[in-house]
Amino acid sequence: MRPYLFGIVMGLIIAIMGVAINQVPLVILGVIFGLLAVAIAAMQRTQGERQADPAEELSPESRILLRPLKKLLEEMEKAASGKSENVSQYLAEEALQESRVLLRQSAAALQLRDRLIKESRGGYGAQKSADELQARLTSSTNEDERTSLQGALEARKQEIGHYETVEEGIKKIESSVKQAEAAMAEMRARMISGSSAGLAEQGSDPLREAVGRMKALSSSLSEAQEMLQVREQ
Repeated sequence: MRPYLFGIVMGLIIAIMGVAINQVPLVILGVIFGLLAVAIAAMQRTQGERQADPAEELSPESRILLRPLKKLLEEMEKAASGKSENVSQYLAEEALQESRVLLRQSAAALQLRDRLIKESRGGYGAQKSADELQARLTSSTNEDERTSLQGALEARKQEIGHYETVEEGIKKIESSVKQAEAAMAEMRARMISGSSAGLAEQGSDPLREAVGRMKALSSSLSEAQEMLQVREQ
């Protein structure tokens, strides 16, 4: 028996016992016990739904980027259940599985994107500081001051290079998510059109080929994310 069901049953038993022995406080205790069990069950269900939603921890902009992928997966699930006579069930399940993997990986990549965007906000200040140092270096005639300014400028240039790498990472993630969306859109179209009808054993099934491309994209997305995380560290 699930814990919350046990709590509800125990609350009911306590309340019945209170009625039987004419003890109002015991009845109230049983009702409270049961209500508490219901509240805990509702909270656990809500937490489970949040954990199941890959967009829960994303920024509003990243949620917008992920939204088309979620919609495509929902449409593919409907297509798989409604076109079982035209599409190889095995390939349909494999396509759905790869689509779910792509959705999770895209959500994880967008979480990294959100962190990189926060980090990139220092880029403007670094560039402004570098411009100011360069101007001072150009106008300075004191050798000691020029040496100090040159060292500070080189440090700022390295910092700017880091921010440029971060910007490239953001663009790469956005491009990868768009590729995932395109791959899922192709898969959805093939599932709806029933392009796999009667071709499952021929080895040239368009749906099978699309699944292969999705697997390759999934691997590429995972590798890109790992590389960006290493650079971030």
